[in-house]
Amino acid sequence: MIPRQDVYGKEGSGRALQRNRTRRDLLAAARELVSEGLAPGVADAADRAGVSRTTAYRYFASQHSLLAEAAVEPLNAAVAEIIANCTRHDVIERVDDVFRRATPLMLERETQLAMMLGVTLGRSLGENLAGNAPLLSTSWIDAFGGVLEPLRDSIDSRTYVLMTRSLSVLLGTEALMTIKDACDGDPERTTRAVRAAATAMAQGFLERIP
Repeated sequence: MIPRQDVYGKEGSGRALQRNRTRRDLLAAARELVSEGLAPGVADAADRAGVSRTTAYRYFASQHSLLAEAAVEPLNAAVAEIIANCTRHDVIERVDDVFRRATPLMLERETQLAMMLGVTLGRSLGENLAGNAPLLSTSWIDAFGGVLEPLRDSIDSRTYVLMTRSLSVLLGTEALMTIKDACDGDPERTTRAVRAAATAMAQGFLERIP
């Protein structure tokens, strides 16, 4: 798992871990309610998760923000599963295989991703103008933790974190929407372009490893 020191300031701090657990519980409750055919608000998710409503509203200011993130969170798990199931040991082949399978998945959820981007930007600007509120969620960062697994033991941890996070940006909403626009909205061309960018980035990393 990728260290969280750059996200919360102190790696694995008790407060950060509790915040993550509370957020996950609220999102899980929201998805459960949606699966029952409901459109839960923040208070509904709080009641289902056993979290105080006051606390819940500290994490999600509106129903919109709650449902947007609840919709996108499963994508993080899907990307993590793609990476976990990748059996390629060659770094370039591994990266290409991951992005070949993950890019179409992200493109299928473009509407939810765009909604989540708006929520994230608003939260980042509204909650912390000093820039300490990350645009990349910890779950997204963790999902990419094994994409360069063959290199993990041969480079220092900070370099590994930088490489994996840099690759993850290519599947971030902003980058994906920009590349899709450059490809005239064609999903197959977009996937090929993202794969090419990912393998070029990975190749650049390899060339700089002593």
